[in-house]
Amino acid sequence: MLTEKKTYNHLKTNTMKTYNDITVPPIIRTDRIISAFENCVDYDKVEKYANTMKAEMLSHDFPPILGYPGIIDEDDVDEKMFLNGEVVENEHVGNLVWYVTDGHHRSLAAIEAHLPHLEVEIDFSTITSEADLKQYTS
Repeated sequence: MLTEKKTYNHLKTNTMKTYNDITVPPIIRTDRIISAFENCVDYDKVEKYANTMKAEMLSHDFPPILGYPGIIDEDDVDEKMFLNGEVVENEHVGNLVWYVTDGHHRSLAAIEAHLPHLEVEIDFSTITSEADLKQYTS
């Protein structure tokens, strides 16, 4: 179920939404990104993006990565891997993660550039309920 909550944070005043009862954050730590599916990687593209991100840091003009939030549970331990190459372990259970659907290269570049976080946006194609979609877009 998707709902709205007013939230004030250091980035900006905005309306926070939820996805499956998880608040959709405006940013996510780069060490908490998991691919939502297997994706081929063009390493030249990652290097090009990383060089730009290293030069511009958080002022880069790349768009937010698309995907959806999740919470790590016991079933994810030793079964999933963060994009930084770290395997999900027991210590991660309960952590907020972002499942990237569009932005794999930007995510990998941000990790390589040592950026602390990336902007994120919900991927509307991951919403399976018409009622939830209407709540989210209204």
